[in-house]
Amino acid sequence: MPETRSFRAVRWRESLRWGGWLAHTARVLWPRRLSLLVVLCGACAAPRADTEVVESPTAPEAKEAAEVDASSPDEAPVELVELGTGVWAALQPTPLRFTDANSLWVATEQGSLVVDAPTDPRTVAYTIEAMRERGMPAPRWLVYTHWHLDHTLGAAQLRAASSGEFEVYGHAALVETDLFSKRLVEQHEELKAGLKEAGRDELLEQVSVELLAPDHAVRDALELELGGLPVVLHPVAAHTDGDLLVEFPRAKLWASGDVLDDLPFAGHGHPSAWPAALELMHSRGVERVVPGHGSVYEGSTHLSLMLDYWRELLGAVRAAHDDSELEALTEAMMASDSRFKRYREALVVDGASERAFAAWFPEALKMAWAELEASPAQPSDAAASD
Repeated sequence: MPETRSFRAVRWRESLRWGGWLAHTARVLWPRRLSLLVVLCGACAAPRADTEVVESPTAPEAKEAAEVDASSPDEAPVELVELGTGVWAALQPTPLRFTDANSLWVATEQGSLVVDAPTDPRTVAYTIEAMRERGMPAPRWLVYTHWHLDHTLGAAQLRAASSGEFEVYGHAALVETDLFSKRLVEQHEELKAGLKEAGRDELLEQVSVELLAPDHAVRDALELELGGLPVVLHPVAAHTDGDLLVEFPRAKLWASGDVLDDLPFAGHGHPSAWPAALELMHSRGVERVVPGHGSVYEGSTHLSLMLDYWRELLGAVRAAHDDSELEALTEAMMASDSRFKRYREALVVDGASERAFAAWFPEALKMAWAELEASPAQPSDAAASD
């Protein structure tokens, strides 16, 4: 069996790998399209601090970006989808859905509640103006579904568009660990370095903004009434150590961040805990889900698919762990005739998802294997200092 290492032992070594894609993004993609195309939801970010991992997955290539770039420069950077009176989803273009995050706007009596703040300043500015034109009130509250830069960097723009009062909610881990104060700051610095290297001075200035830490740290399920709107924030640890699932119980509408999206990236997460997060959503009722990356899901079909995905993946890892090797398991599970064929067929629908699946499915196996290999309850201080 592979040598067991502490979950903390390889953090800094792996944390250096994601910066290369940012530099490539700045040199290759940004000169074509004046927006930020960053794969920070996992492909470019450092692995979770307390797990043995793993190679960072390969970021999607620039083919889809080039296709989008061929369109009119005046084309909207996001698709606005009305989900109900005073409820709008701002969705990334399908070919670029893994490069920046969606956001959700919900009107209340005291202002708009916004879920997630994408990286691209043009996207955020466009969405703010489009919401204003549609009669939506100014941003009053912001909820981070997790700490990654593609879900948090636009917070300063949203605060600037507010009427004065502006509050941010996030998982307690964002402020009680180094997720926000160190790891997010590192992502931000790498982004700025990539822009500087590429000579993108205008964009560099636009992204050189304050990172807004949460004003409210959510440790347990939190029932709120914001401007007369019932909202429930559910802290979980699936995609990262600090995820929030945002539930609007009256409409059975959810903003799921990257816990439920078009393809799961587990490189910072907890595969063994992922089913419980999805089961929570299922148990409380789901009619619509706005994911972190992808189109709006109607009903619970995609939720059920991903529950099966995680249960079967974890079962396969447990079954193979005692008498096989990770490499052999990965090869068998990636084979075109494997029992995971149905998930590939359901999830791989274009070039972006094909590349993401090829990188992120092996990553999920690695993380699940690492959780079995290591003992999070008794970390090795000696190994952690390597």
